[in-house]
Amino acid sequence: MRRLLRASILLAVCLILALVVSAAPATLTLQDLSSSTPITPAFTSVVTDGVTFNNNGRVMLYITNDNITTVTITATTPVLFYGMAVGDMSFVVGPGASKVAGPFQTKLYNDADENVTVTASPFLSVTVSALRY
Repeated sequence: MRRLLRASILLAVCLILALVVSAAPATLTLQDLSSSTPITPAFTSVVTDGVTFNNNGRVMLYITNDNITTVTITATTPVLFYGMAVGDMSFVVGPGASKVAGPFQTKLYNDADENVTVTASPFLSVTVSALRY
């Protein structure tokens, strides 16, 4: 019985470590909105390092928090203004709630590859859909 308990604890620790180990942000596939055809958004789970998406200034994020706690969503602003860092945009999404964010101004949020990176803390049970209009 003790061996089974130890093995279970070891497995749980390994799973937690696998989730916490830093990975590249998940890349979101943009879904085009149309006035003539409704869509069902496809959601991607947020990973440790967040999600990234190509941004043309006409992208909105649909964020769903299936966590039991409030999560903080942060959109990174990689630009400098007169040599000073511009503050990131952060907001909260309550437990079981959803929010839509954007559009993301290209000169403020895009990195050198024209991508935006968004993180969630905590990131478990948070999903995102990137909608382009």
